[in-house]
Amino acid sequence: HLRRLLASPPPTPEERQHLARHLTIALRLALPAILLGALITGLAGSHLTTVGVLASLGPVLGSLQLARRGRVEVASLLLIGSMLGLATWLLQRSHGFHDVAILLYPVIVLIAGLILGRGPFVAVAGLAILSLASVPWSQPRPGLWTDFLIAALMLAVAAAMVHLLAED
Repeated sequence: HLRRLLASPPPTPEERQHLARHLTIALRLALPAILLGALITGLAGSHLTTVGVLASLGPVLGSLQLARRGRVEVASLLLIGSMLGLATWLLQRSHGFHDVAILLYPVIVLIAGLILGRGPFVAVAGLAILSLASVPWSQPRPGLWTDFLIAALMLAVAAAMVHLLAED
């Protein structure tokens, strides 16, 4: 069943153009969002976070170049992977599940639903939940596993709804 769930037929040329258009929009939105996020964290005095956020410009610019060369799938995975890495890093070094960075996870799942096929989308949703699970390991405190289970449940429901929307 897992192989069938992760299997995704190759996109048709029309689907590929559709995914490429969504990817381009996501990348064009990511650039100002990263710059604004860096500005806000910099003004707040969180310099290490600012550097981390600015470091995500590299993969986003790389994804933009890959997309221009027609490497839509690789560009999409680079974008989603870098977003997931940034979100994980931000949560692990901050207030965990009570940090505003938790809002990146539904955004990642939404973007993944728009720019990835079914198989990679399911894999990204699973990786996002594993990323959330890293928080209680990095910051062992009472109640974090409960917070993880609630966040994972909400993310799984959001992923299921995004998958339904993307299928239509």
